[in-house]
Amino acid sequence: MSSGLGPRQAAALLAALSIPLIFFRLGTYSVVNGDEAFYHYVARHMVRTGNWWRLEFTGEHRVYDTFLNAPLQYWARAVLIMLFGDSNWTMRLLSASFAVLSVLMTFKLVAHISGAHAGLVAGLVQLTTFQFLYLHSARTGELEPIVCFLLTLAAYLFLRAMETGRSFLPHHLCLIALANVKLPLLVVPVAAELAYFALARPGWRRFLEWAASGTLVVLGLAWHLLHYLGLGGEARLVLAKMSNQASGDAPQTDLGISGNAISYAHTLIFGAFPYALLYPVSIAGLIATGWKRGVGTGVQLLLLYLAAVCVFFILVAKFFPWYIIPLYPFASGLVAIWLQRVVAEKRSAWLVGPIALVAGFAVGLRVGDFNPFAVRAMTLPGHLLSWREIAGLGPALGVPLVVLVVTTVLVLLWRASGPRFVRPAGLLFLGALIAVGGYRVAVPLRYMQHQSQMETLRARIDGDRAAGRPLDLPIRVTEPGEIRARYFFADDFRIVRARPGRDNGAYFLLVGEKD
Repeated sequence: MSSGLGPRQAAALLAALSIPLIFFRLGTYSVVNGDEAFYHYVARHMVRTGNWWRLEFTGEHRVYDTFLNAPLQYWARAVLIMLFGDSNWTMRLLSASFAVLSVLMTFKLVAHISGAHAGLVAGLVQLTTFQFLYLHSARTGELEPIVCFLLTLAAYLFLRAMETGRSFLPHHLCLIALANVKLPLLVVPVAAELAYFALARPGWRRFLEWAASGTLVVLGLAWHLLHYLGLGGEARLVLAKMSNQASGDAPQTDLGISGNAISYAHTLIFGAFPYALLYPVSIAGLIATGWKRGVGTGVQLLLLYLAAVCVFFILVAKFFPWYIIPLYPFASGLVAIWLQRVVAEKRSAWLVGPIALVAGFAVGLRVGDFNPFAVRAMTLPGHLLSWREIAGLGPALGVPLVVLVVTTVLVLLWRASGPRFVRPAGLLFLGALIAVGGYRVAVPLRYMQHQSQMETLRARIDGDRAAGRPLDLPIRVTEPGEIRARYFFADDFRIVRARPGRDNGAYFLLVGEKD
């Protein structure tokens, strides 16, 4: 699967595709969810007060977030507000920028392992993964694109150090950055790399170098250590809460290990269709063929990072659909490498990919009915995921029938044409795969003018105030989301949660203006 492009040209092509898709009209739609509102408000407060040490949201000191996902992202957001103003665009600029960087870093990592052509495919797969763009990620102002970039960079720097004998210092500086963006996820690269040392057996000297350099990560936790010492008992309660969520002692969010696994599988089908259909195929294929002659160190590291992300979130009790996003760079890379290898080697195993994809089209995804910028897009839209009837037959009969027909046709073509059939068919299959993913990420752009009820209400209140019209209090807020309600109204109004079934369906009431 040669594209005729060198590494620089392939990277330039990915950048040229990523920037408009991710940045186009980035600030036109309303605040989507509570996290992007929360992060932006904290950074705004830092700019207004000049206090870059304290995380405060509508008058509340957020101790939990001080340890969980601080401080680098808040400081970066504050700088963007200072440079470019306070708007929905600056709210999302950081995540959008790191989404582009993440795509390019995936290209670089996979190109290092398997060449520029595989890197280009990996970047295209990640760029056209629906959840990576829309659901708590690139086009909304959250942390996941930053985490994707840092994890991919960490894997690349670790692999480079192992292969060339270079210092692990750049790699551990990357881990320090990760710890100061999302502290709990520091477990992922550490676990993956410990497993790598155990399996690859590169020698104690390299392990000791890695461990010695890793002691610097402790120095990178200065923010957390100083806050822990300064907050005393309150900090211990927060750390206990984080431990409870990780251990399963959080019944309101604990689905259990099997429940988490099923929920994330459902998330992947919706969020990464059609590529999710090839994840198990490519992973199994690389392991089955590679283990016989020794899996390459790069592929092995990708598999270990992917496994570490999956195991971490399956074991952690707290569940949200977007937690799984950091696996996409590694899964995209494995799909690309597998496709390249089976096509290059002209093996019949390649037929498994098209068969899996055809079977997957029995999954009915109502793409056009889903607005990813609406508030409820953050919950998994199960009603948009169903099974199709095929030729008037239900899925139980229709899917196996279609798979049987497609398999028969492909096998006959294989026998008639032999290996010559693989290359053109492989390019056609890859083109169809990227086209389906591209269609999924292009359709939601139609909703970019979406305005939430809260944002519309805020604009109406500001208009009434500017015109000198009195406000008719209490004002009902009929859209859910406490963080968003506080983001829009808590600076100016006293907010109370409406009782269920009362106040004409209101979620919150603005009961009075603050002095």
